[in-house]
Amino acid sequence: MYWKTLNEWDSCRSWWQPVARKRCSPQHIFASWWQVQTHQDRTWGRSEAGYWAQALLVDGYEGYQPACEQYHITRLGCWAHARRKFVDAQKLQPKGKTGKPDQLLAYIQALYRIEKTIKHHPPDERYRIRQQQSKPLIDKMRKWLIKNLSQVPPKTALGKALYYLDHQWPRLVRYLEDGHYPMDNNSAENAIRPFAVGRKNWLFAKSQAGARASANLYGLIETAKANQLNPFEYLKVVFKELPNAQTLEQIEVLLPSQYKLTVDEWRTMVGLALTFLQI
Repeated sequence: MYWKTLNEWDSCRSWWQPVARKRCSPQHIFASWWQVQTHQDRTWGRSEAGYWAQALLVDGYEGYQPACEQYHITRLGCWAHARRKFVDAQKLQPKGKTGKPDQLLAYIQALYRIEKTIKHHPPDERYRIRQQQSKPLIDKMRKWLIKNLSQVPPKTALGKALYYLDHQWPRLVRYLEDGHYPMDNNSAENAIRPFAVGRKNWLFAKSQAGARASANLYGLIETAKANQLNPFEYLKVVFKELPNAQTLEQIEVLLPSQYKLTVDEWRTMVGLALTFLQI
């Protein structure tokens, strides 16, 4: 994601990582991290990613690989990006005709149907079902890929899609290894969509400091959304209470994840009280 400052192009990257809570390990806190870097800087937040990321789900861009290797981060592939290339190849088929892109897309659609049914299952249950249902489909897809890879010219749209799938295969199938891992990074892409749309209205940032301030606000708002909070109502509370916060603990209470816990606990207490009164 790029926008123009007065002197150079800067970039904004959205990183998503579930962070385990110490109070309750099965539960996860979702945070959206937006970072600003100069276009010439190719490190893409290696030090920050190495500090807190255990796994990174991205597309096929190899600029992420040095950070994964340096900090021993598990790199996952995005099935949405792989699928998109076969959709592009499908569009080039003669109207009313079906072919190899349709066959591969049918496999991917079947995998997504499984994911839809286990979306709200606990990680261990998702892992078990993936091993039972998704892995056999993955194995069949791999055999299909090997068979067709040598039969399609590599410079065609379908050939490029097959090559991308083959090159990214170890990363794409890695989601089977852990029930916490998602199949794609659509959550991160949805988070940066408001910025991508609005960028047409505010292409220029006066300085890198201003760009960082924008990134911080986007990260806070998208993290609030990820924790099922109303951003407007949440920010009203932050702007009211933050000036009175004197300690780190008082500031942390206002973070979206902690604020959500406070609201959820309050709702639980009210619900229990109402249940007791009805009895």
